[in-house]
Amino acid sequence: MTNPRNTTSITKRIPAAMGNIAVGFALFAVIGVIVGSLWAATRATEYKATTLYYLRPPETTDATQALTADMYSFNRAKLYVSLFTSTELADRAAKRIRSDKSPSDLAASVSASDVYQTSLISVTVTAPTSDEALLIARGYASEVPSYAAHVEKDSGLRNAAGLIAAVDGPRTSEAGTGGWMIPAIAGAAFGLVGALLSLWYRRRFLVDDLVSISASLGISPYVELDSRDPDTVDRLTARVMSDPEIKHVLTLASPTQGDGAKALAEAMAESGDRLDIAVRVVNSEGHPQSSDDLKLTWRAVLEETPTRHVHTSGPLLVVARRYVTTKSGLQNTVRLLSASGLDPAGVVVLKGRSLRSRFRRSTSGGSGERAESSTPAVPVGG
Repeated sequence: MTNPRNTTSITKRIPAAMGNIAVGFALFAVIGVIVGSLWAATRATEYKATTLYYLRPPETTDATQALTADMYSFNRAKLYVSLFTSTELADRAAKRIRSDKSPSDLAASVSASDVYQTSLISVTVTAPTSDEALLIARGYASEVPSYAAHVEKDSGLRNAAGLIAAVDGPRTSEAGTGGWMIPAIAGAAFGLVGALLSLWYRRRFLVDDLVSISASLGISPYVELDSRDPDTVDRLTARVMSDPEIKHVLTLASPTQGDGAKALAEAMAESGDRLDIAVRVVNSEGHPQSSDDLKLTWRAVLEETPTRHVHTSGPLLVVARRYVTTKSGLQNTVRLLSASGLDPAGVVVLKGRSLRSRFRRSTSGGSGERAESSTPAVPVGG
C-alpha cells in the first residue's frame, strides 16, 4: 500500500522539478546554438549554378494547333523536371565534361523545378567550388538538346533537337549563409522559447518574493534573507531574541526539508555561536532548557504530517526558498497549520545559493570572519 506521506512529498516536489527542467531546457538550447553554429561554420562552403531552360512548343500551321502546342509544351515541362535528375542524362553530361563522378553522384548534385504556369524549367547544380558548379551546368546545357531529341524520337515531333534550350545562365552563387546562420537562428529561437517558458513557470508556480507571497497567504512578511550574506542571519537571530512575541521559543516550518526550515535553523545555531547566544535546534516539542537562550524547532510539514494535525509550542515562522518552493506547497502548509490552530507569525523567504553550504564555507578555516556582501537582508514589518 502506498505511503501517503511519501506520495505527498513526491507530488509537492514535481512542480519545482519541472521548473528546474525548464531552466535546463533553456540552458541546453543556448549551448546547442553555440555547438551547432561551430559545427555548421566548419562545414565546407557550397556553390550553386542555376540555368533557366525553355521548352519550345512544337511547330504548328494554324491557331488551333498553336493552342494545342502550348498546352503540350506546358505539360511536357513537368516531365523534363524529372528527366534532369536522371542518371542517363548525368552520364551524358559526365562524359561531356570528363568528370570522375559517377552518374548517380552527379545526378544527386542536380535539382530541377518548373516555373509556375510556364514552359520554363529552373535547374540548379550544387558543387564544392564555383568553377565545378559552372562546369557541370554547362555540361548539362550542352547535352540537353540531344537528350531531348532522344526522348522525343518516337513522338513524331519535327525538329525535336531544338525543343529545349538554355535561355538564361548558368549563374553562380554561394549556397547562402544558411550553412551556419540557420542552425544559429533556430537554436536562438529555441533557447528564447525555453527561457520564456522558464520565466513564466517560475512566476506562475514558484515563490518569487516576500511581499507578494505574504499577501497571497494573508500572513505578515517577516524577513527576506540573502544567503550570499551570512550577516543577515545574525541580524535575524538578534531580531528573534529581541521579539517579545517569540519568548525564546520558535518553530520554523516549511513544506519539505528542501524548502529551508532545517537549513535556516542550523544556520541560526551557527549564528548563535558568533553572537554568543545559546541556540538549541531540535525536531521535537517542549520548552527551552535553562541553559538555552533560544530553542528552535524545525518542521517539514508536508513530509512529516501529510494527513495529521501539526502540534508544536511557541510562535511559528513559515520558511520558503525563492524559485524552489512551490506556491501550492506553501499554501497547503499554511492550510494545514491553520487547521491545527496555528497562526504563523510571519513568512521568511530565503534567496540565493544553498544557505547551509554557504555558512559552512564562511565559518571554515578558523578565521572567525564573516563574508562581506553589498546585498543586505530585506527586513519587512516588525
